[in-house]
Amino acid sequence: MDATMIIEISSTLNYKHMKIPFVYLGMPIGGNPRLKQFWQPMIEKVNNRLSRWKGKLLSMVGRVYLIKSVLSALPLY
Repeated sequence: MDATMIIEISSTLNYKHMKIPFVYLGMPIGGNPRLKQFWQPMIEKVNNRLSRWKGKLLSMVGRVYLIKSVLSALPLY
């Protein structure tokens, strides 16, 4: 298929034509998960959440538990 046909079909079906990589539900789709840049947005999100919860006041065990719970909950959203 050529580009004009794809655009015509996607507009007829009311779909958005996207190129890979893109972000879906906050998770990057189509990137290389072995690269550090792939995970950088997730690391920043976790850091922002930890700063809101005042992570400096938690013990090391508390921080590890908090990080594990945030990372395990992310795929649900």
